Amino acid sequence: MRIGFDAKRYFHNKTGLGNYSRDLVRMVANRFPTDEYWLYNLKPTSKVIPLPTSAKERRPDTWFFTRFYALWRFWYLSRLVIKDRIDIYHGLSGEIPMGMTKSTKIVVTIHDLIFKRYPHYYTVFDRYMHAFKFWYAVRKADVVVTISEQTKADLLQFIPIKPKRVEVVYQGCSAVFKHHQTQNEKEAVRQKFNLPDTFLLNVGTIETRKNILTVIKSLEQLPYHLVVVGKKTPYFTNEIAPYLAERPELSARIHFLKNVQMSELAALYQQAALFVYPSVFEGFGIPIIEALFSGTPVITNREGCFPEAAGPHSVLVNVHSVTEMAQHIDQLMQQPEQRAQMSQHGLIYAQRFTDELLAQQWHDLYSSL
Repeated sequence: MRIGFDAKRYFHNKTGLGNYSRDLVRMVANRFPTDEYWLYNLKPTSKVIPLPTSAKERRPDTWFFTRFYALWRFWYLSRLVIKDRIDIYHGLSGEIPMGMTKSTKIVVTIHDLIFKRYPHYYTVFDRYMHAFKFWYAVRKADVVVTISEQTKADLLQFIPIKPKRVEVVYQGCSAVFKHHQTQNEKEAVRQKFNLPDTFLLNVGTIETRKNILTVIKSLEQLPYHLVVVGKKTPYFTNEIAPYLAERPELSARIHFLKNVQMSELAALYQQAALFVYPSVFEGFGIPIIEALFSGTPVITNREGCFPEAAGPHSVLVNVHSVTEMAQHIDQLMQQPEQRAQMSQHGLIYAQRFTDELLAQQWHDLYSSL
């Protein structure tokens, strides 16, 4: 098979959709190297992004489209797919180019419909753009893939589509989180960022929807340190920073890290006493999977996709309740035996998200078209 991918996120997104794209292509290309994988990238990137040996990158090659690369991706790409004799085109981030024909089978991944469920997190323009792209992609696709049962339920609720056209294929995570580092490697990372021996961990963009302020508030009357790895947004400047400025003792126990490499992040996961993920809503919540593979106990939201990602042995809470969050954090921190059991059961649960299993599911899906 010759499979084409919308590779914008593969080459240009460091986290989130970028990780999803890179992990998917890596998994299927490594396990099924006799197929061809064409990555359509709208513009050069300043960083070297490794490609599997059976994959090739395709970029605009005329003056016009190197300058107007968004138009290349939005419109011309459908013609290039035909020219390249692509059997299956996979839109990895909820969109496909205009003008796709029936000569190429189409798969599109829908990650979430947060713009429908929580529209106040988006501008009016962004809501309309997301709605148009999703509606067009879903209408054209031969198969629509969601990354969780929660996203599938949202898709069926908000967009008219027959359930038999929707498949659920979970996300995996980078192999770096499945490689257990030596004590010396972990200690070097801890010292580099000047962290205490014991800490809680949170990973993700520091924005309103991720809701990290609830965890920060819950630690005000507790003695524990929290390490936060993620890009700061106005939510940090407008809400978190002023809150901590009035509480210097608490502020000294909250560590915001930047420029953390993937291997360093893996070391942080493996050293954390707890992974706390208080997000209000996600399509899936890949940091939870990273924590499970790292053997780190998880506290997360009891609603939405989070129980699906975290499994039955994680602790599920009302993420809007500071009191409940504090109670569960303190309880687990005082019970190392329970944390050890959660770690063991979480690693077992994570086996449903292995590269081998997910790659086979994708290959079966592609082969069925």
